[in-house]
Amino acid sequence: VANLALKNNFRFKNHKSYAESMVDSLSRYYDLPNMIDESGVCLEIHFRIDANQKKIPCSISALMLQEGISKNFKDTKISISSMEMNIIGILFHASIKGNFDSGIQVITDLVSIVKTKKINYFELHAHIKQLGYENEFSPFFHLLKIEGIEDIPEFLVEKSSVRKAFLLKEILLMTPINIKLSKIFSSANFKELVSNIHENLFVRKSEIQREFGSKQYNPIFYFNYLRRWARQINQFFLRSIKLVVDNNRSRRNTLIKEFFDNASN
Repeated sequence: VANLALKNNFRFKNHKSYAESMVDSLSRYYDLPNMIDESGVCLEIHFRIDANQKKIPCSISALMLQEGISKNFKDTKISISSMEMNIIGILFHASIKGNFDSGIQVITDLVSIVKTKKINYFELHAHIKQLGYENEFSPFFHLLKIEGIEDIPEFLVEKSSVRKAFLLKEILLMTPINIKLSKIFSSANFKELVSNIHENLFVRKSEIQREFGSKQYNPIFYFNYLRRWARQINQFFLRSIKLVVDNNRSRRNTLIKEFFDNASN
């Protein structure tokens, strides 16, 4: 796919060509370095969806490829994921992966899909159960049902509760918070706090190489850590100060923790 993009005038920002090292199962990344064309169009090529799984492809992307369907596009047959797997992708990005940073948009997307697309709910439920996400996804379907979407079958909401659904609604209506900052602020103890800060400051060498295109044997390689820290301060410092005095941040983290800790209640 990367070579095909290169043939169509896309270029890696910090790399001349594709390299196997770009697909690192131990990295927090789930995609190749961004590719850009002459018009400034940015292309992301993903090799997994769940960055917490140290395998490629991850369980979601493997199932998505397995359950793909074919569509005709401009006289060319292409493979896309099924509508059931699209829903799973939306729910995963909106909760586990994105720390609910998509906000209420996930609900409007789901309502649009449910009302306009043909969905095999038995297949959807089987996939969710296979992936082990029933406790995390059921409250979304429960919330849709509470809000008047009657097409949602009962077996999709059986792992949820009314409290859980309204807990989800409150979280989605709150202002999103960067997941890295949220992880630091919600640290359970000092040891976990130091670990979370260290994880963000001292990333793997392969990630530095990916971001700046500098080879590890280059004498100035470690200078890129300073460049990265400067960027992090610029992006997160003022935001962090604001979050410290934001009571809403503390309540949001508490609600999210309760959502996942009591997923079966």
